[in-house]
Formats: sequence, C-alpha cells, structure tokens
Amino acid sequence: MPVLDILHRGVVLACIGTTFWGIGMGVAVHNDTMRRGRGTSHFLSNSLSLNLSRGKNVVLWFPCR
Repeated sequence: MPVLDILHRGVVLACIGTTFWGIGMGVAVHNDTMRRGRGTSHFLSNSLSLNLSRGKNVVLWFPCR
C-alpha cells in the first residue's frame, strides 16, 4: 500500500505543479501580448482621430484569421 500512496501523491503533486505552471505562463503571455500591443493601439487611435477630424467615414474591420 505505501507504494501506491507514494505514486498517488506524486501524480497529485505533478498535476498541481502543472496547473500553477500553466497559470504562470498564461499571465506571462498575456502581459507580453499587452506590452506588444501598446504601440498598435496608439497608432490606431491616432489614425482614427485624424480621419474623423478630416470628415472621412471610418470603418473599422478586423479580419479573423
């Protein structure tokens, strides 16, 4: 019985460790994506305000790929 207990504890700890690793990687990827997107959103807002001030019709379309 002790061998099964040790194996079970190992599996449970591995699952817990994988869960925390996944959460940490998700946060890291999210932060990196937000950091890389800062310049793009600034460019889009400047372009949008410039076109609106010129009286142009602006249509925002974001293709899904």
